[in-house]
Amino acid sequence: LVHLEEAFFLFEQDDEKNYHYAAALTVMSDVMMEQGRLEDGLEYYEKARKLTKAVMGENYAYERLTEKINKLTDNQKTLENSNTDGSEIKGLELARIFYEEKVMPMIEDKFPKEANRIAAGLVGLGSESYGYDDTISRDHDWGKGVILWLTNDDYIKIGEALDKEYNQLLQMEQGHLRKETKGERKRVGVFSISQFYSRILEMKKEKIEQALLQCEKGKPIFSYDEWCNIEKERLSKGTNGAIFKDELGLFTKFYQALKKEYPRKLWLANLAQGLSDMAHKGQYNYARVLKRKDYVTAELILADFCKDTMQVVY
Repeated sequence: LVHLEEAFFLFEQDDEKNYHYAAALTVMSDVMMEQGRLEDGLEYYEKARKLTKAVMGENYAYERLTEKINKLTDNQKTLENSNTDGSEIKGLELARIFYEEKVMPMIEDKFPKEANRIAAGLVGLGSESYGYDDTISRDHDWGKGVILWLTNDDYIKIGEALDKEYNQLLQMEQGHLRKETKGERKRVGVFSISQFYSRILEMKKEKIEQALLQCEKGKPIFSYDEWCNIEKERLSKGTNGAIFKDELGLFTKFYQALKKEYPRKLWLANLAQGLSDMAHKGQYNYARVLKRKDYVTAELILADFCKDTMQVVY
């Protein structure tokens, strides 16, 4: 900061403002954002944009600054519109803001060669990955956090270093801090794609690696028998949430394959089983236990019927 301020002093002595001054203002903006000083960062971005337009016109740098300002302004409005306890902001939106404002700049600064190979988002466990979280959800495993997915080769190369930088970012954060459940495996942070889906789908890592290779080749990722052995709840957790960035495209391709390649034959079999369960419980068992005035059992059967109905509908 001292060096930047000295640079500003020198630039101010020059009657003819130039593009280098705008670049210095942009660097100061980035520093402010890293320190969590959103309003100061926006102020310097505005100065940099104004000077860029005056010196260079509405060029690519001007457009990039405008894009940053608009995004940060939107993020600021989202946070300002939250209640004092932040009840209006959802975990997915919080993760996106944290990624765009803190994690992505860190990656571009510390890992420039791999930046376009690192996918980011929030998928998997937790109500926030479905968008169902509320203030009650915040008592455990909720708060600022994002998932960074790497290929196996990239994970071996930079996984440990990236994880260290990510955790250092979290330690500097204030507000909406994540409350991890002791003894539970981490839900956010740095993963290889195969490691992540091995946990989510409860399949061997080697099987996921093989499926990823099939996916890259445009071939089916699983056999029919393998699809049959994956619990529906697991598939749901592997295809929820949001992907914020994936220039490489491998994570997105596998994520989409889990949605699109589910066998129709298996889907129809599940549908038939669900309809059968609905009829058996709702039309047969429920009426019988009511005749016996066994109201506790009737309520249990009704709950099961509702669960089967939701599975059929969704």
